[in-house]
Amino acid sequence: MMPNNDRLVSIVESAIDHSSKLILGTIILTFLLTVPLIMMSSDEQASSDPESKPLSLQKELNETFPSSIWFISFIAEAKDGDILTQRELYELYQNTQKLRLADSSGDISPTNEKTTGFLYEYYSPLSNKKVNGIQTIADLVQDHFISTETNKTLETASDEEIKLAIHEILKNEKTSGMANMLSVEATNEQKIVNGELITYWKSPAINIYTLTDNEKLGGGSLVIGIGGGELEIQKEQFNRNIQRILRGTQNTYQLWGVAIDVNLESEDEGAQAGPFIMAAVIAAIIVVGVSLQSYWAMALTGAGLGILMIWLKGISNLIGLKGGLVIDLIVPISMISLGVDFAVHAIRRYQEESFKGNIPRHSLLLGITGIFSALSLVMISDSIAFLSNLSSEIEAVFHFGTAAGIAIISSFIVLGLIVPLALMKIDTLFSGNNLGSKSGINKVFILVGGFFTATLFGTSIVLLVVLDPWFGIASITFSTLFCIVGPVIFLRRRYRNISSKFLADENPVRLSNPLQIPLLDLLVTKIAQLAPITILVSVIVTAVAIFYGLKLEPTFAVEDFFDNKSDFVISLNKLDQHVANRGGEPATIFLKGDLFEPESLLKIDKFISAIADNPYLGKDINNDLNIQPTILDYVTQITNSDYVSKLVSEQYGIPISDQDGDGIPDTKDQIKAELSYALENGIPENAKILTVTPAQVQERFAISKQDVNEQISYIQVFIPGTQEQSVIKRAQESLESHLEIFTESQHFKDIGLTGSPFVRQAQLDASTKTFQTSLPIAIIGTFLVITLAMKSFRYSIITVIPIILVVAWLYGFMYLGNFSLNFVTAMIGAISIGIGIDYSIHMTERFRQELLLTKNKIEAVRNATHGAGTALVASAASSIAGFSILSFAPMPIFAAYGFLTAIMIFLALTVSIIVLPSLLILGTPKIK
Repeated sequence: MMPNNDRLVSIVESAIDHSSKLILGTIILTFLLTVPLIMMSSDEQASSDPESKPLSLQKELNETFPSSIWFISFIAEAKDGDILTQRELYELYQNTQKLRLADSSGDISPTNEKTTGFLYEYYSPLSNKKVNGIQTIADLVQDHFISTETNKTLETASDEEIKLAIHEILKNEKTSGMANMLSVEATNEQKIVNGELITYWKSPAINIYTLTDNEKLGGGSLVIGIGGGELEIQKEQFNRNIQRILRGTQNTYQLWGVAIDVNLESEDEGAQAGPFIMAAVIAAIIVVGVSLQSYWAMALTGAGLGILMIWLKGISNLIGLKGGLVIDLIVPISMISLGVDFAVHAIRRYQEESFKGNIPRHSLLLGITGIFSALSLVMISDSIAFLSNLSSEIEAVFHFGTAAGIAIISSFIVLGLIVPLALMKIDTLFSGNNLGSKSGINKVFILVGGFFTATLFGTSIVLLVVLDPWFGIASITFSTLFCIVGPVIFLRRRYRNISSKFLADENPVRLSNPLQIPLLDLLVTKIAQLAPITILVSVIVTAVAIFYGLKLEPTFAVEDFFDNKSDFVISLNKLDQHVANRGGEPATIFLKGDLFEPESLLKIDKFISAIADNPYLGKDINNDLNIQPTILDYVTQITNSDYVSKLVSEQYGIPISDQDGDGIPDTKDQIKAELSYALENGIPENAKILTVTPAQVQERFAISKQDVNEQISYIQVFIPGTQEQSVIKRAQESLESHLEIFTESQHFKDIGLTGSPFVRQAQLDASTKTFQTSLPIAIIGTFLVITLAMKSFRYSIITVIPIILVVAWLYGFMYLGNFSLNFVTAMIGAISIGIGIDYSIHMTERFRQELLLTKNKIEAVRNATHGAGTALVASAASSIAGFSILSFAPMPIFAAYGFLTAIMIFLALTVSIIVLPSLLILGTPKIK
């Protein structure tokens, strides 16, 4: 319930009487909130992944299987179209040797310490020897020349001799697997070289893997996503160090690490977006000054926005909100628009009253009492709209709703109440001194000083939000002192001989004339007179928008988040081009139960056979399923080796038998003995060669920590083309249909799909669910609040309708504009509800006030447009100017956010001044 008019007047009068104390209290509270802002900031990042089975299974895998190996994948692409020639392979070989040398000297360490030995030493069946971290086809060619004693090396061999060596390598059964490292665009033909008929291979690129010691890098999961901590950042820097060495001078080839630095890339592009964010804030502040035609209004709004950011971040830290892209950047940027809106409407109403000839004190009293109900209703409704996101299963969205709620209440207090109070104080000091004149030194002061002030405050806000809170706080403090306190003191001294008559209540002074848009009144009024036609057109446009908006599907394209020209995006495009269906994104089938049972292994074998021809899974060059080693492979390798079987029998006293010859031992105890031996000793080929290390087995098989009678393992395959979200959905459905193989057995206690593709799918499903649940909550909640506040079911319905229109038009535009739906763009929907409510309430409230005065609906529309409508245009222009600049940021997520938010604000303005007046005309009964 809003306070009645007499009580409201009393409250506002009291606030004006104690304005100095309120302003001082705001300053003190602001400085107090700098303590949690600086001292209590969280290093934790709010997760964008909802709690789901894929996520919980992935967490259990990460906890169960500490990986000893850190895999880094690279694509090397020849500049002349064929990397299988002497110049390319020799340069690559030289760089791999430099990598090994750099590792031995500590030059690839991700820290300042010269730590050595990061490259992982393993046995390679391709070369039948131990390899230090990396093995490419260049290494095999060099080994071939050495083993054949031709007195040739990669440095001295001709292209023909290289082609001959590659022919020998790829036809050899042991080394033919290297063909899988060639591009899918590789070609071969029969050709005579040096008098011999060979298979002549050409490949534009090759795939390269580097294996490094994960424990030495700090351990942890192999999966890195946005929001990683210090350890993840160090790993990404390590990846870049290796990439730098393998690139060398790139004379003959180009090399990209495949998705090796998501957090560093995000930081780099975020830093590049910083100037655009700053320009957006500066533009928004400048437009406030231009639209309100007041230097002080602009300067105070800039200071108010700075204080708002301190309150937002300070309170967020105080209540334990986590950081991340959404909380640290999206919310503050969004609140610029809503904060400016509170300031513009409150100041504009104050200016209207001052232009009528009232002194500043009376102008503020009349202005605030006139707009207080609208501002309060906006604050409550916006808060409900944003807090509706608390229904989300995504932590980042939940924290977004909380932070936005904090920002809305803070905006109402700081920009809706304190800034107008401060402006009144300044106007009271200088009323009658013609400081607002448009000539001479005042004009220069307003133009130059205004731009300088906007730049200072814009820079300060970006320093606080994007770079460093210490510098941001210091800069906001300096800007306030230099642009507001300093000029007030200087001008006060200059005009201290001012006659007291200018300050007396009985001598009212007319202040600056607020901005007028004559054509706006005429346009809105004419359209309102054609209300039935306007509503009909709106219904048609909305129907079309809903039709297209419903086609908008959740997608996750990397190009929506990162610059298309970045190495990160290029690497994934190169992966799709050169690896295509042979690889893809890892997908995991989680298995928990009694895996020592022969039936369990038979089910695993049956499952692998069932998915062998799955069209959504990666295949190797021979069109066989690309699958990582499983416990079935380890068991059959031991069973089929007399040497290892004997070792197992000797250690555990259990003879190994396989009567049906399927590679699976006949009893549970035999399987348990084999896997226990492999966990402890690995799997040797003979007394000298260990083909599978204990660490490799421990990364695939473990005893459950919760129940020693249960074991955990997994099957890992690859899904190509996961940049298309529909591919993941189809692959998920296909794999789930085969999981029945495991559910048929009583030995499996828990099974399921996990891995980054399915975790991401769960995220997008949750994003869709968030939008589907938060939208009705927001609309119903705001409808109830507006109904109670306005005490009118009719006007609450009319006020809420534009919200639906804005959301429908926005998502219809998104579909037509080929934008994707993800958790960030879904949040724009939440913001659109807030903006739509904001604009609708201001227009409806002003219409009702004017209707009481004029008793004429058309006249009420004209007057409401002249007052609130002009303020809406000013507020929208400020926000659109800022967000339009942001749309040019190099990072697509910021560019899309800026562009769509600008479009959304334009739509909200259009609905509020074009459609809403027609709804008010038709929905308001005739005045008797």
